[in-house]
Amino acid sequence: DMTLGQWFRGLDVEVVHEEGFHQAEPFNYHEDLLRASGTPVSFHRFGARLPASAKAEEVAAVRQKNWRSWVETYFSPSGNETARPRPKEAGEL
Repeated sequence: DMTLGQWFRGLDVEVVHEEGFHQAEPFNYHEDLLRASGTPVSFHRFGARLPASAKAEEVAAVRQKNWRSWVETYFSPSGNETARPRPKEAGEL
């Protein structure tokens, strides 16, 4: 879903956010779809799994935690990168 979103953005195709477009665990898909598509490769969810009675602050905190965990996993520095100095502006010494 995220890769498709980036491709569409590159093509200037307007994309809507819809929960149904996100991948979920295999048990959330119809068994016929899973059987036809072969072995699932990856499933992820950023939504908070809390009861409907949960307070908005609690839901927001869980969503933030899920997002931070994903970012730290996929966008953390590898250790092979070195700090690059900022390019100098015209006229700077």
